[in-house]
Amino acid sequence: MDTLVMAALGAMLGVGLLAVMFTLMGVRLFSGFGAGLRRSQHNVEALVAWFAGAFVAASVMWAWTNWPVGGLWVFAGIMSIPLLRGEHYNADVEIAKVEAIATWTEQIRDTMNASAGLQQSLVATASNGPTPIRSELANFARRAPRGDLSGALRQLGADLNHPAADLVIVGLQSATELDAGRLVPLLSRLASSIRDDVQMRVRIEVSRARVRTSMKIVGFFVAMTVALMIVAGRDLLSGYESGEGQVWLLVVGGVVVVAIWSTRKLAHVPQPERFVARRPVE
Repeated sequence: MDTLVMAALGAMLGVGLLAVMFTLMGVRLFSGFGAGLRRSQHNVEALVAWFAGAFVAASVMWAWTNWPVGGLWVFAGIMSIPLLRGEHYNADVEIAKVEAIATWTEQIRDTMNASAGLQQSLVATASNGPTPIRSELANFARRAPRGDLSGALRQLGADLNHPAADLVIVGLQSATELDAGRLVPLLSRLASSIRDDVQMRVRIEVSRARVRTSMKIVGFFVAMTVALMIVAGRDLLSGYESGEGQVWLLVVGGVVVVAIWSTRKLAHVPQPERFVARRPVE
C-alpha cells in the first residue's frame, strides 16, 4: 500500500514538473478547455430539448392515430433534422478552412518577397494568420523558434489535418531541408491551385443550394398532405390501422429513409487521402 502511495505521489510530482516546464516554454496546456466545456454543455442542453420535443410529437402522433410505427417515424424524422442541417454547416466550414490555407500560403509568399527569411516569414505570418486556422498557426508560432523548424511544420500539418495543407507543408519542409530559392514560385502555384479548389467547392455548394431548396419544398408539401389526410381523411388511411398495415408503413418509411440517405451520399464530396500523415504499417 505504501508503495502505491509513493508511486502516485511521484507521478503527481512528475506531472507538476512537466506542467511548469511547458508553461515556461510558452505551451498552453489547457487552452480552449473552458470554451470547449461550455460548448459541450450547450450542445447537450440543445440535444435534450430537441429529444423532448421529438418525443412529445411522436406521442401525439401515436395517440391521435394509434399507429406506433407512425410515432416512431415522427420521432426519427425530427431527430434527424439537426443531422441533415449539420452537413451544410460542415461544407461552409470546409470551404472557409481551404480558403484560409490559400490565404496563409499567399502571406508567406508575400513576406518572403519582402526579403524576409523562411523561418522569419513563417513565424510572422503564423502570428497573425487567417481566423479559421489561427489557433493551429499560433501553436506553430510558439514551437517554431525553438530550433526544429521541420518538426514544427510536421506538427502543423497534423494539426491542420487537410490535404490542401499537406501540399504547402511538404513544400515548406523541402525548402527547410534543401533549397528555398524556388519556394516563392512554388507557393504561388500552390495558392492558385488551392484557390481553384475553393472556387470549385463554392460552385458545388451553389448548385446544391438549389437542389436543397427544391427538396425542402417537396418535403413540406408531402408532410402537409400526409397531415391533412391524417386529420381529415382517416377513411383513406384505415388500412394502416391493422398489424399488416403497420408493417407496410414501416416499409414506406424505410424507402423514404433510403432515398434521403442515397441523396446525401451522392452529394458527398470525397476527400483525397492525405499523403503526409500515413498510417503506420502494422
